[in-house]
Order: sequence, then C-alpha cells, then structure tokens
Amino acid sequence: MKTALILASFICISFSVKDRSEAVYGVWQGAYGLDKHIENVWVVLGPSQTMEFYEKEMKMENKLTGSYSLLGDTAILIRYKKVNGKEQVKMMGNLNRTMNFVDGSWESNNNHYGSFYLQKHR
Repeated sequence: MKTALILASFICISFSVKDRSEAVYGVWQGAYGLDKHIENVWVVLGPSQTMEFYEKEMKMENKLTGSYSLLGDTAILIRYKKVNGKEQVKMMGNLNRTMNFVDGSWESNNNHYGSFYLQKHR
C-alpha cells in the first residue's frame, strides 16, 4: 500500500512538472543601462539555450546572438558578444515565480556594468 501511494505521488508530480527551459522560451522586452544611459532591448530565448539580442528595435541589423543558461531554480545567465567581437557581455538575473520577469546586473569584459530587466511578451 505504501509503495502504491509513493508511486501514485511520483506519477502526479512528473505529469505536473513542466520543463523549466520551455517556460522561458519566447520574446522578452526590457532595458539595460549604466547610470543615466538606458537602452531598450529585445531578447529572444529559444531551444538549445540559443539567444538573440536586439538593442532599440527588433531589426536584423540590430541582431546579436548568444546563449543562456538556467542555474538552479530562479537564476539565469545570458551571454553575447557585441558587433566588434571583442566586447563580451554577461547578464545575470533572477526569474520570478511565474517565469515572466527577470532582473539583475550585467557586466562586460571592458569594465562596463549596470542593471537590467526583461519582461516576457510571448
């Protein structure tokens, strides 16, 4: 009886747990900046930890590619390179419980840093 109860609990939990990476797939809009210099951004998180980053508008000429990783229950790490290929940017943030908002800090390898936020749109 005890084994059946444990097995039934496991089956219910396994059907109700959604893949966390799928929960973040989609288009996110937000901003990042340093002091008074704020840039609007669009981020597209996709399968296989792929990421597209757009400054200002979602146009092909603004597109940068990178990757993201989910760390633990709420942490996310986003990485991409600027157009010049030398400046690497790393954004570290925390997702809210419903996985539709993230905020945190960013830094680059040329000693720039600041904060950011992203809100999921679709």
